[in-house]
Amino acid sequence: MKTCDFCGNPVAKHLNLCPYCNHAFLFIKQEQKSIKKEVETINIEAGMPFVKEALERFDSAFTSAKNRSIGLLKIIHGYGSSGKGGKIKIALQQKLKLMHSNQLIKNIIIGEVFSKSTNSKVYHKRLTNCYPELSETLRSDTYNLGITFVEL
Repeated sequence: MKTCDFCGNPVAKHLNLCPYCNHAFLFIKQEQKSIKKEVETINIEAGMPFVKEALERFDSAFTSAKNRSIGLLKIIHGYGSSGKGGKIKIALQQKLKLMHSNQLIKNIIIGEVFSKSTNSKVYHKRLTNCYPELSETLRSDTYNLGITFVEL
């Protein structure tokens, strides 16, 4: 799956138009990288769940990803309708910090700082080198308050 740069919805890789907004995709041929790891996108805010249900979705997706040797999870948690940061985002990031301190995950990169031009540019370059698939959604992922990347 890839993400539409215009509306942010997930789109099957083989489609040339987003089925939600009819945005056309531009294809840029990339050279093959020697290290290629899988990226999986999970949307834990779909259907506007309560925090508990969203975290259960994350737990399920995390376990599945670990079993399938996925290298990176891109978690869509939303930012919240209040404009101050949503409860799902806050709860998820607290959970991820605990998981990181217990060495269950390698790294956490919050969407707000995912950019080539901030202090996280080292992470940005390393992530896009290890996970070339991220370059497909770079425009919508940069400075995105509603996503978090988790390196497994």
